[in-house]
Amino acid sequence: MNLSLSDSFTDQQRCRPWIPLLTQQLRLRHLRQITAYNVIAEGSGQFYYTLHLTSMSAPFYTSEEIDSPNPKWSEVDLSSVPSLSATACVLRIWQARDSEMDKIILTWGIHFSGLVYLGNKLSDVQPSSFKDKAVILHLHAGLFTGIVALRNDVQNDIPFIDHLNIISTENDTKIYRTLTIKLPRSETKKSYCAEKLRRLQSLQISIKNKLFDVELIKNKINHISGLCMLDHTDSPESPSPSTSSNSGSRYTSQLLTMTSLNKMLQEKPTKVQRKEIVRIKKEIEDVKFKVKLLSQERDRKQIYIRQLKQKYMKFCDDNEELDSQLMEDYRNLSKETEKLRECKREQIHHREILLEYTAQLHHRRRQLMAQLLELYPIECTNDQKYKINGV
Repeated sequence: MNLSLSDSFTDQQRCRPWIPLLTQQLRLRHLRQITAYNVIAEGSGQFYYTLHLTSMSAPFYTSEEIDSPNPKWSEVDLSSVPSLSATACVLRIWQARDSEMDKIILTWGIHFSGLVYLGNKLSDVQPSSFKDKAVILHLHAGLFTGIVALRNDVQNDIPFIDHLNIISTENDTKIYRTLTIKLPRSETKKSYCAEKLRRLQSLQISIKNKLFDVELIKNKINHISGLCMLDHTDSPESPSPSTSSNSGSRYTSQLLTMTSLNKMLQEKPTKVQRKEIVRIKKEIEDVKFKVKLLSQERDRKQIYIRQLKQKYMKFCDDNEELDSQLMEDYRNLSKETEKLRECKREQIHHREILLEYTAQLHHRRRQLMAQLLELYPIECTNDQKYKINGV
């Protein structure tokens, strides 16, 4: 629930020093103004910035263009932003160029809880204390920036050094938050409880409903006043404005008091008013009939959409089952493929062994045949007969 605050209350809050408590929550709705220091870019061109809820979303705010290395843009108008309770946003600083497309100078993802407090005096915050392309955020509690924007090589002590909620060590610099703090009783008060917040919300709702009823009554009074003026203009027997003014008639705009308005609401309608009422009633009946037809068509479409959703859910379930079955088959196929590859490797190995044994067998056979010829030599005689060892 975003409630608008008065200017006096806002100014009072800005004057108080901000305490880096762990429970302090900074939101997008606390952003008031943005200032940039030491903006350096190639070429000439004015600078402006855009704010985004995410890095891929369209900008919800675009500032004006300023030609300065230290631009101080006007206050941010967040009246049309839907998510004022956002804890982070994206800031892009652009350089506007006439002949070419605008160039991005800086892109910064801002998380409001990770900012460094600089105090609430703008005069203490000078460009010489910051690096190039430093951004200063004017929030509801004071001035804030990122820890990477602060310079470490400053000769003199910076004026806002006492306000910085950072701890520097030899290896790193960290942002800290305070868990507890002691304050005088006069500067503290109890916060709202759930019951008070509920009552406050109920009161706001009742005020809104009363404003709505008042608006309806105003529209009704304006409508009846318009019909009366129409009847006064169209009726040939109606008196002139001067006569009506002298006689205290209810048709003059100068006499629209509460008494005359009550009389107008209680009096019976004239002929012209009755015709207008009949015409409006006909239009109302036509609209009611159209609304009824559209309601029936909406119900049919809702039933059809519900059926489509059921089919979609059924298809999704079937696809999931089919997907699981396909994955199981794929795993089985992978296992079978691996087994087949192993069998193929074994078959190749056995084939190589078989070829080796076959070659050894042929070699041994030739050796045995040669030894057999040596033991039992075969000789051919003159009469074409063969003898083994003379036999």
